[in-house]
Amino acid sequence: MGGISRDELEGEFRSSPKEGMEALHVFFRDEIAGYIKCAGLGALDSNDISDIYQDVMVDLINATRKLDFDPTEPMRLVYRVAYTNTKDFLRKRGIRSAANLDDCLEHLAKDLKGTTVELRWRCMTADQQVAFNSALFDVICQLPEKQKITALAFITRYKETRDTDLFTEIANGIRESTGHDMTAAAAKGNWYRARPTIAAKLIDLGFDLYTPE
Repeated sequence: MGGISRDELEGEFRSSPKEGMEALHVFFRDEIAGYIKCAGLGALDSNDISDIYQDVMVDLINATRKLDFDPTEPMRLVYRVAYTNTKDFLRKRGIRSAANLDDCLEHLAKDLKGTTVELRWRCMTADQQVAFNSALFDVICQLPEKQKITALAFITRYKETRDTDLFTEIANGIRESTGHDMTAAAAKGNWYRARPTIAAKLIDLGFDLYTPE
């Protein structure tokens, strides 16, 4: 069965939220499950991912039934809901997810600084930090596949990467979360290609708590 583009998915939601949800399940199920797996960073088995996926779909159905539902770029909503549900699942299990960015954002900002912006994390309110976390994952999951899995592994393996100043841990994270082999050199190249896109898209989304170079 062939796939459909994100623009076509948006068209399905504009035509009918019910048809949009059906298309989402048929054509984007594996992508959503993969995102959940990456956000869980090795803490989730296949049954956990399936349970979270079902909860995500229920939450999305409820969201499409609201009067203020906006069908524009539906995958952004999908990722936001998937991220929230994954975090909630891990919290209920007493697992501190490495996808919680609180411990690494100040260091991440140093890498983003080389992309023309520097994040002022401590200036954000709690609500802004939550919104930024969600937006960051949304942006990352719109990257080309290799850059996406590298960026997810980078932020979730940040401490190990910074301690060694090598991308071996990122390559290990990619192998564990996706099953794909990637060299440390390739991981480093993917991350440096992803950085400017991440920074630019965050600015486009209205996150202006940055200081220009």
